[in-house]
Amino acid sequence: MLFFVMLAGGLLPVVGRYMPFYVLTGVFIVIGGSLMHTVDAQTSVSKIYAFEVLTAIGAGIGMQLHYVVAVAIVKPSEIMGAIGIMNTAQIGTTAIALSIANSLFQNIGFINLRDALAGRGFSEHEIRGALAGANSAVLAGDPEVLGLAITAIVDTMSTIWILVIVAGATCIVSALFMKRGKLVLVPGQVG
Repeated sequence: MLFFVMLAGGLLPVVGRYMPFYVLTGVFIVIGGSLMHTVDAQTSVSKIYAFEVLTAIGAGIGMQLHYVVAVAIVKPSEIMGAIGIMNTAQIGTTAIALSIANSLFQNIGFINLRDALAGRGFSEHEIRGALAGANSAVLAGDPEVLGLAITAIVDTMSTIWILVIVAGATCIVSALFMKRGKLVLVPGQVG
């Protein structure tokens, strides 16, 4: 991801247009998120890494460009406000997205795990403990129960990737409405 943050930052002055970078951001995020959504308990670690790399490429391309774009398109008197908005948006949306993902994981995960282990005598506390990664009776002992639990948890995690797919698609649609003109990226000149 960091490599693509730097690559995009270096290429923006050469290309001069920011819209294509955001289209690429969305495309890589949709592809990576869609592939992560297909992960199951039998998916190899190498495939998971490859899928995550695709998502990271997309995130890297678009992660810091908004600072350059904002500074280039606002009046000099509005630069500090634009940077403040970018900081708030980047940090705030990350916190919101993580909160939503965690809520979905805890709720959908509980339902999936409860259904997978129905009739085996596990309490709600033990099931929620397994989701939290705590030392739980669900994850200790019986290999059959462990297999059922892992499948339910991985299925839940793959469901959460729908959020990433939606974010990537939103990025693509938003990018299509962006201006296509060249940015003025001359040191000391804003406009």
